[in-house]
Amino acid sequence: MAQHDYVIANGTGAAVRSDLNNGLAAIVSQNSGATAPATTYAYMTWADTTAGVMKMRNGANNAWITLYQLDGEWSTIAFENGSAAAPSIYFKDSGTDTGVYSPGTDQVAITTGGTQRLAADTAAVTSTLPVVHPLGAVGTPSITFTGDLNTGIYSPGADQLAISTNGVARLTTSTTAVSSSLAIDVPLGAVGTPSLTFTGDLNTGLFSPGADTVALVTGGTNRLHITSAGLVGIGTTSPGRLLSVQGIIGAYNSSGANDSQLLVYNNGTSSVINSTYGTTGGYTPLVFDVGGSERARIDTSGRLLVGTSTGFANTTVQIQGGPGGTTDAPQLALSRGLAPASISSGQFLASIDFTANNGGKFATIEAYADATPGNNDYPGRLVFSTTADGASSPTERMRIQADGVVKVAGDSWTLGRTYIGNSGASGSGIGTSSNGANSTTLYIGNAAIQVSSDARLKENIEDTSLDALDAISQIRVKDFTWNDPTDTSSNNRNARGKWTGLIAQELVGVLPFVVNAPRKEADGSIDHESQSTWTLDQSQLCPVLIKAVQQQQEIIASLEARIAALETP
Repeated sequence: MAQHDYVIANGTGAAVRSDLNNGLAAIVSQNSGATAPATTYAYMTWADTTAGVMKMRNGANNAWITLYQLDGEWSTIAFENGSAAAPSIYFKDSGTDTGVYSPGTDQVAITTGGTQRLAADTAAVTSTLPVVHPLGAVGTPSITFTGDLNTGIYSPGADQLAISTNGVARLTTSTTAVSSSLAIDVPLGAVGTPSLTFTGDLNTGLFSPGADTVALVTGGTNRLHITSAGLVGIGTTSPGRLLSVQGIIGAYNSSGANDSQLLVYNNGTSSVINSTYGTTGGYTPLVFDVGGSERARIDTSGRLLVGTSTGFANTTVQIQGGPGGTTDAPQLALSRGLAPASISSGQFLASIDFTANNGGKFATIEAYADATPGNNDYPGRLVFSTTADGASSPTERMRIQADGVVKVAGDSWTLGRTYIGNSGASGSGIGTSSNGANSTTLYIGNAAIQVSSDARLKENIEDTSLDALDAISQIRVKDFTWNDPTDTSSNNRNARGKWTGLIAQELVGVLPFVVNAPRKEADGSIDHESQSTWTLDQSQLCPVLIKAVQQQQEIIASLEARIAALETP
């Protein structure tokens, strides 16, 4: 162990030799000692025998940096625990708040942007961000188990999730259905607790009262019962016929006392519902007669025909006007039932609702008064609404105003939503304001374009290997004039002289992902014979320019370091 000030003083030959030998001993021993050398220099080393670590002087020569431990067969590097905001191991170009640290004993964590993202201890691995797995496949699911790698969870495609066992898909879910390749075994259930039921209505559903028997219940009461013999009972659990109904079904051949009942006549000139089996085989249409004249029918193709007995092909409902002149066209009127004078601006008039069999509204088309009605004045707007996934009622998405302006919106109608037509201060254009991580804003007229860049919409994220400086150096900026026959405006660009810009056909060889070029369907290669116009995605140039600036800064930093080293005595 030796230390030295590395200054050879004048003296006799023996004294100078001794001083030199001491300096060499200090160098060989890495300035080892129990205390720090009295005289220090930038970047000199010191083997601290007290702490058992190797240290180095920093560039400013005002502090020691711990490099690694000296004890043991192999040297190890000891780091401070650090914190989420100041990890003990961080990366040069990612900032001092991104790296690895230890929150406590037997714990290690990863932080980005000063926030803990992933932590591991002796009990669990915890993540504060979604863990993105590969899609996997039926034989190699992405989430599996030790010793059983063909059993687990995977994604067969977009918006799909599946479970496989022994490499075979057993259960698959999508946005439309849940599919199982195996029988789903459920308990028998009971009339008050059916085995197949519905969220929020646990006493309504299906159950099995016994072997080879199934029943449907609502509100805890048996409504439909199918026995092992195939007998169906409605309102009874003991059907004696193929169909047994306990209750009232009105089927009369003479006038009934209750107008709300189903009335079926087989003669006379009153209301008749009539269908017969023809002599040549097959049933005739189901015809609805009122006052001795046919008013509607359901033909043998299943079409509902009103005002006509002959339907067009591929129609389901057909309404036909009278046989008169041009004014006798068919009309389907949805009336509010109030005189126009009693309706004020904004009041609901009528709607077309698209529902499930439980009455839940999936989408609607509604009509509202769009101003105060007057004499021969019927201002109205149409409102188109859909129901978002997870919601229970429709929300307005588009409207056609009384003045013909079409507005498309999400959750508000303020300036910045989408307008087709001319509307107030927004002017003519299309605009969608940003209301969430996945939203996109586009204005034409206000000149604002935004595109989403949410990490949750991306995968396989890694630092780019693109040599942006080389790519930028290959791009040729051109002067040109336009020869665009499609631009026939009064202030067309063909007549505005020289322009400066890029040429898509030249840029495709340098940055192909920036160019929107026509491609062949078979192999995806560029179709140079196509007459379609090539365009540039200008937004994709921005990341390339940013990377080029970063590369330039790296070069500048390297040159500055070299200059500083040369200038150091």
